[in-house]
Amino acid sequence: MRISLGQERLSMDDILSGKTALVTGASRGLGRAMALALGKAGANVAVTDLLVEDEGADLEGLAEYGEVTRHFADTDMVRTKATAAEIQEMGPRALGLKMDVTKPEEINQVVGQIENALGKVDILVNNAGLIGNFAWLEKQTAARWELDLEVNLGGAFRCAQAVWPGMRQRKWGRIINISSMAALLGALAQPGYGATKAGLIGLTSSLALEGAMHGITVNAVLPGLCID
Repeated sequence: MRISLGQERLSMDDILSGKTALVTGASRGLGRAMALALGKAGANVAVTDLLVEDEGADLEGLAEYGEVTRHFADTDMVRTKATAAEIQEMGPRALGLKMDVTKPEEINQVVGQIENALGKVDILVNNAGLIGNFAWLEKQTAARWELDLEVNLGGAFRCAQAVWPGMRQRKWGRIINISSMAALLGALAQPGYGATKAGLIGLTSSLALEGAMHGITVNAVLPGLCID
């Protein structure tokens, strides 16, 4: 597919050539698909996730992130480095890195690694999130509620904050927050998930207002259920 812009003709295969993208929660599912799509479009891609194959996952420690995270950690469906390798086969450069979006120091360290290896982050896809805190309201715990907030909403805030100065300096940036239809419809027995995904829409609107002054666009995408 090719698109015409005045006298120029740009291929969809290289429309993002020279840009660097950071995708969180990209070891599988939507995050992996988006990372691959960005690579196909020519971007250099940092594929990040809490789970990275061949790094000896601490299953007991990961239990605090919920049953779903712990389940995937013990399978061959973790493809953080494998996704980066697939992108490199397409031509762009790529990295597969562990990153916990609840830890500001780790985020800043990883962003530094990305900048050194791939260049300044031009595109951020905030996809990392938890799903799995299933319980009726009276059985919800404060700890699980706080974790939903820390990962699903706080993670997007921290990652945006880490790449924002560079985008502002260059007067160009793209941030895509992956919310959910649960933000509008609710999530049965998952109040933390529904609330944080709705919060992402508010965060998106607020950052979009500020970003408009600096050439930074901020948008939210609300997919339906995807199980991979």
